[in-house]
Amino acid sequence: MDQVKRITNIASRKENKFFYFDIETSGFDGNKDFVDEISFIRPSTGKAEKISMFIGDVSFPQNVADLRNLTKEDVNDIKFNTNGSRVSVKEGISKFLRIMQEEKNKFGDDLVITGHNIEKFDIDFLSKNSKLLGLNFSFNHNTLDTLELAKTVYGNSLPNNKLSTLYEYLTGKKADNAHDSINDILFNKAVLEKTSGRIKTIDSFYELKKLI
Repeated sequence: MDQVKRITNIASRKENKFFYFDIETSGFDGNKDFVDEISFIRPSTGKAEKISMFIGDVSFPQNVADLRNLTKEDVNDIKFNTNGSRVSVKEGISKFLRIMQEEKNKFGDDLVITGHNIEKFDIDFLSKNSKLLGLNFSFNHNTLDTLELAKTVYGNSLPNNKLSTLYEYLTGKKADNAHDSINDILFNKAVLEKTSGRIKTIDSFYELKKLI
């Protein structure tokens, strides 16, 4: 994770170009489980996009299926591409990394890769999957993790800092179908838009005290 570059002056940056992303996986260990869905909003288009992948005949625990509200048919599609609309994991990750780099080429250091718990989970998981598949995972982007942002801004004022909890608290809307990567990036975008306005300092949000 030493390649992650946290932005340290979100409030004073005039041209943040946020690239939202979220992954869904067959488990929690990137050394043996696989990513099967990557959704993202790139700043050049502002549209939600999704890359769906099939993972083959590997373990897909029932607790993961339950967490993601997946049916047996959904799991079979994730494993075997029964609907014919998925690409291989290697192809999917390669495409996503290529898109991120294209956005970096357009926006330079104004590009900020954004997501909820991306520093400890999503980026690390993609890195480990890439190694398993023989891909060169190069991640040298500014990042803003909204989980860390929420911890700093809201502290213990909420029951937890789950994305769905934050979304419902900040928007007053129900976070339906959480753990669907498309929905999660839309929730994340709303959370960041509501939260970043509360930061009234040019210092790092990692050093902020809870705002009242």
